[in-house]
Amino acid sequence: MRVAFLSPVPPAATGIADYGAEVLAVLAPRHEIDVFHGQRKIDRDSLSGSCAVHSADAFLRRHAAQPGVTQFMETQPGAAG
Repeated sequence: MRVAFLSPVPPAATGIADYGAEVLAVLAPRHEIDVFHGQRKIDRDSLSGSCAVHSADAFLRRHAAQPGVTQFMETQPGAAG
């Protein structure tokens, strides 16, 4: 399965960036992962070597060209309102 993962990644000073890196470590051995982020710099060593890394703008361009299923997962119950 091919997965687009749009999230902050290390070294972003957020817990979600660290959590995202942990999730990617579990997913990457079994799936083709494209990681999309909106940061100036990332810690490539914190991500699985098999993950392809792209800017968040690339996600928007790809989704516009090839619409597909998008899943959004909240990390805090009730955070979406």
